[in-house]
Amino acid sequence: MGYDQRMKFVLDQPDGRYDIRGYEPGGIVIGNETYRRPLLLTADSIRPDWSPADISQLTSGHLQEICALKPALVIIGSGERQVFPDPRVFIPFMDAHIGYEVMDTPAACRTYNVLLSEGRKVLAALFV
Repeated sequence: MGYDQRMKFVLDQPDGRYDIRGYEPGGIVIGNETYRRPLLLTADSIRPDWSPADISQLTSGHLQEICALKPALVIIGSGERQVFPDPRVFIPFMDAHIGYEVMDTPAACRTYNVLLSEGRKVLAALFV
């Protein structure tokens, strides 16, 4: 028996932050827009044109780009299933003392919202 993966998380954005409002396979809803490509998300910015196309293409260069944004914690949503990149990819995070977690994208969306609500300086790198 299957289950419906469409989830709604947040009803509104009272303080202008970029909360994730919902997830469905192939799409992440932020505000009134559904994003269908990988993106970087912080409380005050969305970068919808982020490459790589999927987690298998993630390199340390992509993570150096994230380090320049100076998050305290990075949540990586690997897609519908949890997939771990080669551990060497994460060297830039280790060098910059940035915490990170890899999980499936639905869990990453929920975790991002919780951390954001706690006032944490979190960045979500989400693969759809």
